[in-house]
Amino acid sequence: MLTELSVNGFTAIPYLETSSLMRTHGGRLEFSRSKPNVVVGPNGSGKSALLDTLAIRFLSYFSSQSTMDRRYVLDVDSRTWWTKANQRRDEYVWLKGLACNTDNAPALYYRPGHVPGNEPTIADAMMGTYWDEAREYAKLVQHKSSGEQNQAVLAQIMGALGGKDLPTTYRRMNWDFDNEPWGNAEPQTPWYARDTYMKAEVLEAFYRPAPDAIPLILMDEGERSLDVKAEAQLWSCISNADCSKMQIIVATHSMYPLLHKIRFNVIETRVGFVEEVLKLMA
Repeated sequence: MLTELSVNGFTAIPYLETSSLMRTHGGRLEFSRSKPNVVVGPNGSGKSALLDTLAIRFLSYFSSQSTMDRRYVLDVDSRTWWTKANQRRDEYVWLKGLACNTDNAPALYYRPGHVPGNEPTIADAMMGTYWDEAREYAKLVQHKSSGEQNQAVLAQIMGALGGKDLPTTYRRMNWDFDNEPWGNAEPQTPWYARDTYMKAEVLEAFYRPAPDAIPLILMDEGERSLDVKAEAQLWSCISNADCSKMQIIVATHSMYPLLHKIRFNVIETRVGFVEEVLKLMA
């Protein structure tokens, strides 16, 4: 569950803090627990920047589910996610400038074409540490059109929207820091790995969901490439989801939530955007 997000001096995800979305809301967003949250607005206004931020914040950026993954401390991209708070003590701050009021619940994350590991191709994922995940993904999408691929991958999300297999814990992937924490392994740990172990300890301490944590479902343009019926089925699942058991945050270009505003908590990236669109539809 995420009730509030604010940014101040946040540079880990470029353009979020200066986006139309954050300027419109004064650098602070509030999210509903009673309705699905739907972020709407023109291209380039901060929708995907927000979803990328949430995917990283809830450790679902590299896989479709919140996972302790070694790449959050070692990946090239991760260099921008960490700030060294104290040069002498090797103290690190995770996602400096981002504040979330949350129970640290795990999340499911979907965006079209999201290959395991956030890799450019399935082959790249297989050559990395995502062999099993990439194989399962390949089975879902092989010999299918783009729309059929998205529908196949969306099946897990639609099942979760119906209350099936909601995440309850942060999974582990290539995460061996538990067996050799920095504090107990200083003599054995080479000096060049010091910052890696320090960052791992920060994440271990940071991600401890509350006992009654409400899982998140994050979707970035889930309707992309779907036919009209498949899109309607997706939005039906979203609007009928039991929000006492999950929280939903969706960024979209779909007309569906604009035409059924009463069912959603609509978050505009620019004031008056929904009204402008509906006038054009009249």
